[in-house]
Amino acid sequence: MSILQIKERIQIEGADIGMPCIAQLGFDGFNKPIPLEEHQHSGFEFTYIDNGLVTWELGDGSNLKLNGNDMALTQPNTPHKGEFDVIIPASLFWISFDFSMKSCLKNTCFSWSEMCLMHETLLKSGNFSHFAGSRIPTQLQELHRTLKIGLDVNGHNMTLCLLRSQLNLLFVNIIQEISHLHARQETSYSELAKKYIEQSIDSNINVTSVAEVVNISVGHLHEVFKKDIGITPAAYIQFCRCEKAKQYLLNTNKSITDITFELGFNSTQYFATCFRKYTGLTPSQFKDRIQL
Repeated sequence: MSILQIKERIQIEGADIGMPCIAQLGFDGFNKPIPLEEHQHSGFEFTYIDNGLVTWELGDGSNLKLNGNDMALTQPNTPHKGEFDVIIPASLFWISFDFSMKSCLKNTCFSWSEMCLMHETLLKSGNFSHFAGSRIPTQLQELHRTLKIGLDVNGHNMTLCLLRSQLNLLFVNIIQEISHLHARQETSYSELAKKYIEQSIDSNINVTSVAEVVNISVGHLHEVFKKDIGITPAAYIQFCRCEKAKQYLLNTNKSITDITFELGFNSTQYFATCFRKYTGLTPSQFKDRIQL
């Protein structure tokens, strides 16, 4: 259900309100398809869909699909357009902005270091679409009301103090929502990787194959896995192999050589080194103890 009640187009330029960080923002509501051919922005573009269904087609061939109460971010200089060069009936908010220049601090509440951190957070998030939650729609409702009152009463001579403060708060909410989303995604990457390693330890897996399954780079997997689990993915693979080796030594008659190559170790010597690291014993010593 629409909470903004957008019935007409409202558009302003950042220069009109003295905020160089903003190129343009606006609300739009339309009841028939409108053309939107491929274009791009020098800064980020944030979009919120209040009602309807919108699909952004990106220049790399991927799509961002948005339903009501979804948000999307496109990165600087990313070609994008409406699906089949149109947007079907919807109501939406958009804002294009750039946090990369010091002049962008004007009429914001941010320090230069805070602005740089926000910029890095946005870059790290990539192009994405996701459920917007409750704070952003509520903030946009207040912003829409301010713009309507300002335009209806005084044209563009709106209450700048209120408008600027609402935009500052909107940026804070956007960054916080994206940061929380990114944190949740990174945690899920670690959990997915950990589960895949545990379930696939009998096969010849490695960090590259795990990263491919989780669909992130090897470097990113290493970073988030060590942060969340406490050890590297490679070390966890070794640990799980040694745990599986203990089960084989306890419950089967498999030879140490068979176990070595079945679990993906390159040599019995390397297997013994890894096994001793996690158990304090070599495989032969472990086997001798359980047979006593």
